[in-house]
Order: sequence, then structure tokens, then C-alpha cells
Amino acid sequence: SCVIKLSKITVATSIYRGITGATLPASFFEANEDGLSGGIEFGFTSTTPEREVALNYAAGAKPKGAPSSRVIDGKAR
Repeated sequence: SCVIKLSKITVATSIYRGITGATLPASFFEANEDGLSGGIEFGFTSTTPEREVALNYAAGAKPKGAPSSRVIDGKAR
């Protein structure tokens, strides 16, 4: 398909996502035997190539008693 063909010429780029009011398991941050950590998002999600944008989002309003905010980063093509 077109998406597969275009993915072969696209450069991997750092992306960031600011999250608030959620807790991620410790395993999300621990590298596995392949040196990878994180997870897979099965649907579309909001990300940005600008770390500052994700930081501003994560610093936004949180429900009372919510876990701390985080910024997660990854690579995308």
C-alpha cells in the first residue's frame, strides 16, 4: 500500500506526549532485552515534535488527587 511505501522513505523523528491524571506502570520505563521501553498505542493519539508543547500540556489542570504529570517521548515515522 501507499502507507508502507512512504514509511520506507520517512525519517524517524522524536515525538512527545504530555499526559496528566494517569499512572503508567514501572515496566513502561524499564528497557526489555532488546533495549526498548514504552508501549504501543492502538489508536490515534496527540503527539508533538515540540517538547515544550508537551510540557505545557502536562502542566495543565489536573483533577484533585490525580497522579503526577509526565512527558513521554518516542520515535515515529
